[in-house]
Amino acid sequence: MATESGAENVKRPNIIFRIGRWFKSAAMELRKTTWPEPKAVLKKLGIVLMVVAMFFVVLMAMDLLLQNAFYKPLTTGIREPVTPTELFGR
Repeated sequence: MATESGAENVKRPNIIFRIGRWFKSAAMELRKTTWPEPKAVLKKLGIVLMVVAMFFVVLMAMDLLLQNAFYKPLTTGIREPVTPTELFGR
């Protein structure tokens, strides 16, 4: 059991000390980070905006084609709405 190894007798630091240690290690990691140059950021932003614009154009073209393929043939031959009695004959 745990009483033989003495593991429960190990004293942990209090919560304030552990939180402070976490913030200290987080600050040390933030000092290690490097930021990209503004020129590189703008270049990557331009690439992202171009890809989004291309997807927008492709999706709008697909929407227009599908709309013309499915919606217009259904609506061109109908002059007035069909009632349920006309449809089922009751």
